[in-house]
Amino acid sequence: IPLLGIILHLRLVEKSGEADRVVEMAEKYLQWGFQCVELLLRKSASLLAIGQEAEAVQLLHQCVALDSTGRVARRIWGEHHPYQSLWPMKMECYFDLPLPVAVATRLTGAWLPPGEVIMRPSPESSDLKDIEERAQETISLDVNPDREGNPIQAEVYVQPAENGMDAPKVSPLTPEEVKSIEGELRKIAIRIKQPVIGRSDGRFPVYVIFSSKQGLIEQYGEQTAQAIDLEMQRLGEAVKKRTGWDSLVFYPDAPDLAATYGLQPLTERDPWKLKLSLSDLDKALSKKGKMIGMLLIVGGPQVIPFHELPNPTDDFDEKIFSDNPYATLGSNYFVPEWPVGRLPGAAGPDAGLLLDQLRRQVGYHNGAKQKKSMGESSILWPFLWMFDALFRILQERNNGGENAGYTAAVWRRSSTAVFRPVGNPAKLLVSPPQDTQNLPVEKLLQTEVAYYNLHGMEDTPEWYGQRDPFDPMRGPDYPVALTPAQLKRNGHAPRVVFSEACYGGHIVNKTEDTALALKFLSLGTLAMVGSTCIAYGAMTPPLVSADLLGNFFWQQMKAGRTAGEALMIAKIEMSREMVRRQGYLDAEDQKTLLSFVLYGDPLVRLENREKQAKTTLRLKKHPKIAVVDEKPVESGEPGPLSFKVLEDVKQKLAGYLPGIDTAEIHIAAQSGSDNPALSKGGKGMQHGKCYVVTVSKQVPWAKTIHRHYARATVAADGKVIKLAVSR
Repeated sequence: IPLLGIILHLRLVEKSGEADRVVEMAEKYLQWGFQCVELLLRKSASLLAIGQEAEAVQLLHQCVALDSTGRVARRIWGEHHPYQSLWPMKMECYFDLPLPVAVATRLTGAWLPPGEVIMRPSPESSDLKDIEERAQETISLDVNPDREGNPIQAEVYVQPAENGMDAPKVSPLTPEEVKSIEGELRKIAIRIKQPVIGRSDGRFPVYVIFSSKQGLIEQYGEQTAQAIDLEMQRLGEAVKKRTGWDSLVFYPDAPDLAATYGLQPLTERDPWKLKLSLSDLDKALSKKGKMIGMLLIVGGPQVIPFHELPNPTDDFDEKIFSDNPYATLGSNYFVPEWPVGRLPGAAGPDAGLLLDQLRRQVGYHNGAKQKKSMGESSILWPFLWMFDALFRILQERNNGGENAGYTAAVWRRSSTAVFRPVGNPAKLLVSPPQDTQNLPVEKLLQTEVAYYNLHGMEDTPEWYGQRDPFDPMRGPDYPVALTPAQLKRNGHAPRVVFSEACYGGHIVNKTEDTALALKFLSLGTLAMVGSTCIAYGAMTPPLVSADLLGNFFWQQMKAGRTAGEALMIAKIEMSREMVRRQGYLDAEDQKTLLSFVLYGDPLVRLENREKQAKTTLRLKKHPKIAVVDEKPVESGEPGPLSFKVLEDVKQKLAGYLPGIDTAEIHIAAQSGSDNPALSKGGKGMQHGKCYVVTVSKQVPWAKTIHRHYARATVAADGKVIKLAVSR
């Protein structure tokens, strides 16, 4: 293959945006003996794009040595490219070695005039002060006073002068100078279009497999617990084989293991103490330059209990089961600091479901490693890759509707917006008319992605549809849309499932026959996202709550993120968007962030996105989120909202709650929504003090009771600024 053909091939691959592919191809060509600067430059740029900064910078320095004038880099990226500061502005070097006598004699009469002595600027110089002032505008290193270790000090080694003069004294860098240097590094990160690097924690990520030895023994027995431990160790070894990850199995109640990290073993499985043990583990890892990169909880709530958090909304739930606190170091657990997944077992002593999941995850990671190396030994590999890439592009264009989506008719418009990133909205299944009698179950199981936006209840395993009252087609108001019994083992299961159904992720005291989340996992689903309690969403765009979270989740999965990263980033993006709209997170926002959990491996990606993998960096500073509380308006107080406003709210909700005239209505005042110090710039803050009108109704249907909740946020002037309905 001619070198020009290889360069052209690499440029075409670069156009596709698959940086990981560019790196693989460049490495292969370099192994074949094709050495050129352009090949190295394009590889280094792609390494930066996938987060491998150390190797990329090393390659860039190698390119500077090979092309000292930077001509190739300018030809590729233009005169003012992001890496131009690496090349010398002037081709000169400092030469202070004594000349041999023979050489000095020959150079007699050709001596250059003495140059000026360039002094190192003092800390008080104006240039250094300018740098320090600019650095104040940047984000600095997260200095944790509680973390063990001495303050960072950088020392500069200066070689003694040979002429007998005293070498200049250089003192350790002050914290202000460290901040100044860091500020300049962050500017470089922005210049190379990787601003997150400047805010990220640079420690090496560790995939932590987390469980309780005593909890496993109590639920499954000692012999079965040993079998589970063996599979956990195998999973850890499989993850270690993947590039960029270390792994460890951590039992906080195992004395010998806790002593390895200098920790005290736990004597009880209190959720808060388990959370603190993870914080202690992260501190212990930091001494070795490592950090918790992802967390996999092994076991259901009988082994590692959920955190039971207070419910911020005025609805049926007494508490919220959540894994969010396991994802943070502090008490701000609305936004995770690292991805968290859980491999749950069914209630009872049968460990079959848990063992099956562990073995399936081991097979997934080993298979991903083998698939990555398939065909690379063949000389036809570049052409096979091009054919595979073309086939996948055509498949995505022609078969965009192959992924499955299933929604209740009453909110099909919002479901269309959620599903669009990964599927054809025109092929969404809608209930009614779809129900258990005419549902194409095989289609739901033979897809890679499955999205559900149906009704769910706490005490029944089924998910339900809901008729759109404005649809002239007649039918049942709440048809049974899907049951666990319909999902048969046939060797197929969607890789990733996202459900907005109320209690779609509720597994406490459940088995695979009484919880659809566990049923999907038993069939082979690798990642299942659902809510442990009542979930809220929109009837029509703009999307809110679970709809907004689902849309961001699918966007991130399509972009190549892992399931754990996708859910974590979706929660961050949802928080950012709602703060932009309102200036704060209200009650249903908070409940959405806390209640949605991931069952499965947080390292799972979509099949066609393995080569487009992106790296999520853990930030050094956890963002602070403004939240508001709700205080019920006492019945004896004068009504804050007029009768006309309440009628307007009822009219807007009539399509969701038939018979709304008999529904219960509660009014609460948002505490703090009129405080401008909460968050500056939120569009919702212009409304001042706001009230929340909660409309609830119980609808008996087929031996069950459907509980419906609708929440309207109303400004003091009577304007309805947000509507959310329960799923």
